[in-house]
Amino acid sequence: EVAFGNNAFASTHGVEMEEDNSKIFPQKLMDILNEPSNQDAIHWLPHGRSFIISNREKFANEVLPRYFRKTKYTSFTRKLNRWNFQRVTRGPEMGSYHHEFFRRGNEAMCIQMYCKNDRAKFAVT
Repeated sequence: EVAFGNNAFASTHGVEMEEDNSKIFPQKLMDILNEPSNQDAIHWLPHGRSFIISNREKFANEVLPRYFRKTKYTSFTRKLNRWNFQRVTRGPEMGSYHHEFFRRGNEAMCIQMYCKNDRAKFAVT
């Protein structure tokens, strides 16, 4: 695998790169949710303690490729599970995802999150 020093080189040479390799998954997810152009595909619920993918097709085809290399929707949902996000299965917020350390406006809480399959991947402050 070849690592490029900057995204400018990659974008001018047609190489897809993750937005920022120094960020862990929850931090990238926070970036996705904070980007206004993604709001019609994925957005926070009004209380800011969970989010929902409201347009799966647009999310998979337009949003995911901008943030992750070769990530399919099913891979993304598996990653949510590995990072201990809980899917709400009933009630008015059905289909949304929640994690106790994932809150709108509080990216610093993300550093308390870890991946079930890779305990070495903690966020670095």
